[in-house]
Amino acid sequence: MSLSQDSRRGSSPVRSATPGSAGRQLPLLILAAFAAISLVGLWIAPRSIAWGFVPFLAVAVGAPGYALSRRLGVGGGSLVDVLVGLPLGLGVQFPVFAVAATFHLTASVFGTAALVVGLVVYLWAGRDPVEAAAWPSAGNWLRLYLWGIGLVALAAVWFAGRDSDDWAYGAFVADASENYPLSAFDPALGEDIPAFPRQRLNLWLGLLGAGARITSGSVPTMLQDSLPIVIGIVAMFATYFLGVVLGKTPKWGAVALTIQLAWFAGTVMHSQPGHAFLNRVGEDKFLATLVLFPVILGAIVLALRRGLSMIRFGVIGLLSGFGLAGIHPVNHFLLLAGLGIWVVAMVVTRTPGFRKLAVHVVMFSLAIVVALVASLQMGSIGPAPGSEDALALEAQMLQAEQPFGNSRIILNSDGEPILVHPQVVSQSLTLVMVALALALLVVRRSPSTLMVASLVLTVILFAFNPLAVPLVVDTLGVNMLWRFTWLLPVPFVIPAYAAAFRGNGVEIPSGAVFVILIVAAMQLPTLQASYTTYEKGRSAWRATAALEQVYDVLSAEAQRHDVALATGIPSLQLPAHVPKVSQLAYRGPLGTRWHFPRERVDEGVARELAVQAFYTNIGRDFNQSDYDTLTDYDVAYIILAVDDPRFSQVSDIRGLELLFSNLEWALVSVDVDSLKWFEFI
Repeated sequence: MSLSQDSRRGSSPVRSATPGSAGRQLPLLILAAFAAISLVGLWIAPRSIAWGFVPFLAVAVGAPGYALSRRLGVGGGSLVDVLVGLPLGLGVQFPVFAVAATFHLTASVFGTAALVVGLVVYLWAGRDPVEAAAWPSAGNWLRLYLWGIGLVALAAVWFAGRDSDDWAYGAFVADASENYPLSAFDPALGEDIPAFPRQRLNLWLGLLGAGARITSGSVPTMLQDSLPIVIGIVAMFATYFLGVVLGKTPKWGAVALTIQLAWFAGTVMHSQPGHAFLNRVGEDKFLATLVLFPVILGAIVLALRRGLSMIRFGVIGLLSGFGLAGIHPVNHFLLLAGLGIWVVAMVVTRTPGFRKLAVHVVMFSLAIVVALVASLQMGSIGPAPGSEDALALEAQMLQAEQPFGNSRIILNSDGEPILVHPQVVSQSLTLVMVALALALLVVRRSPSTLMVASLVLTVILFAFNPLAVPLVVDTLGVNMLWRFTWLLPVPFVIPAYAAAFRGNGVEIPSGAVFVILIVAAMQLPTLQASYTTYEKGRSAWRATAALEQVYDVLSAEAQRHDVALATGIPSLQLPAHVPKVSQLAYRGPLGTRWHFPRERVDEGVARELAVQAFYTNIGRDFNQSDYDTLTDYDVAYIILAVDDPRFSQVSDIRGLELLFSNLEWALVSVDVDSLKWFEFI
């Protein structure tokens, strides 16, 4: 059966399985065993199971999503159902996490609830599945090629650096010894400061925290080594899936995967060198963009081809919307913008059947809006205007980033400079694919080709348009502008072209695959710059032997909620290695503005500035400002570099005690009640 043909007509697909069929017993037993293993790791023996986050995520997200995909009639076989079900499974867990985060439930309680909900949804949705549509199979040579490129990609992910945020916050949430709650206590600002300072309802970090509680070994290192591999595998499957959906044959899925890896291996991250795919493979927005976006868009195309009812479209849209809401709200806006332009393009070009198609896509979009509004109403973390001082500080930070001399400057509405790296805007592969995608608008239109063209148009309008860039910066922040390029649907342009030409009765020859490989090779000149920060990026998130010694002593000495003062590399690693300690100033002044409760931004910025002042005191003795910082925030421990001149003064000041030191770092205990201000003068 061809993928381009509807395997079922109308809104009443044929059912093929009966409740309690023998074929379902083995998967159910395996799933129950996974759930039991996860529960043991959550309650009885935390951090005792190798790769423990994998069975947890399989039961909590993979299983319910798989069953829902089959129930709704979207998928085309087990692997396709698992992929399409990922946003659906995340959507199922979003209300569970909303309750857990609102009532400050522990990671163990939330994890148990997620496992129970996952099993219940799997049993309910799996009772009456829809017969899977045929999925085109790859030939032997193509399978060999896919295995080869997959192994190369996995090796690259394994050896590359990582973004630290997600696994650090996940370990922060997952403290095994005392059931660390999903909302942290901060001695300086009160009880309502989230443990993971992004969105209060970031489902991805909550799931990661519960999974980290199960996983054995050093949690930060384990997640850094293992999690990117898992996400990388799923991302490759997702890219291949949408390539096949658009091109309708496996070879176009392979082409999409090849282009994807080439583009991300050579695409810089933000305004500095670094490979976007490898260095950000564990980040939440990467998960949404490289995994959820392709499967959501592919599910829409498949649902349109198979004539699913409006109700099914609405359910898929609602659950997918909650799945995106649980990762980052910005993904909602980007997906909605792309869907909106898609509808307009279908109407303007009068695509055959555009009225019905547009109505279904609008229904899907409205369901996503409902999920977005619900998530924004429940969340209390996000961009906050703050005070004039906070805004002025942000302007200073932006000005300080100007030394990137190879960047071009755009001004936002306040006349502040915004930097965009030229390789992001003008690299050869990106330009070629943008031109090809826009040309899709003038060939014979189909819903899938217009979708790809609309996504490219969305990126151009919002990321590279001098009129729109200031609005994007003011609304979403500078980092979101740089990360817009992740959404450019470069891999899917050629498969969409294949579908367009096939619609005209013209078959693209297989030799076109080699042409695409040549285009992908145009990325080679950018690879050297992309890998210049390889060792630095990898080592920054791994504690050296000297720091491991400091963390071990601090973990043994500190009590829960003790405040620790650190900067530089220790400040980045401390939440993951000693999660029971409350660290003062983690994100920096600019980061605080975007990651703190809206009504308390000024307090957070003041705290960050105090720590910044403490560590810029290097080169002179302890002073009154240091005394004020230690006493105002009830600091219990300080991590100092041994080359800091103040290290030699510790023994001379009452209230300071050297607990440990090596050739690089020192750990100092602080008794604020014994400190005398005149000794700091």
